[in-house]
Amino acid sequence: MNELSLEETCYMAGFIDGEGYMGIIKRFHTNQKGKWVGFTMNLEIGNTNLEVLEYTKSICDSGSIYKKKRSGNRKQAWAYMICGKDAQNLVKQIYPYLIVKKEIADVFLRFPFSGQGNRNKQIDLKNELHTQAKIINFRGNTELKKVQRLTGEELYSNKPDTRIAPEKDDIVRAN
Repeated sequence: MNELSLEETCYMAGFIDGEGYMGIIKRFHTNQKGKWVGFTMNLEIGNTNLEVLEYTKSICDSGSIYKKKRSGNRKQAWAYMICGKDAQNLVKQIYPYLIVKKEIADVFLRFPFSGQGNRNKQIDLKNELHTQAKIINFRGNTELKKVQRLTGEELYSNKPDTRIAPEKDDIVRAN
């Protein structure tokens, strides 16, 4: 992961705020030693402009670009993905300039890596951070139900409409 210039840092923060996704992925594994769970951090930026994603990859000097599956008559899209310590290092650099993704970035920066303390405490913390990331990132009622299953808490998605409707006298018609 490259050290970004101020311009690159601001660019990446804006791009990630607008088009990015940050999440902690939980995977279950089985091998000859038994079953275990692993966690990894993913930072992904999706876009229909491949050139801008290639530029993003070149300034970070890390990660990969993959072609997303097309659905219906939608334009072809790609995604730039960076994982693990490289993702955390990028978030550390852009953190002061984030607005929309600041809350999930806080979770990202608390993620421990191997060799940083007691393994069981690490797994507990990673599990907690994974749950926090799911809650921060949830969208819509189907995701709400998943989060409720994860946390055991009753959550509500029906927020009151905070938009102010114009009064009848405020409506001006063009002649």
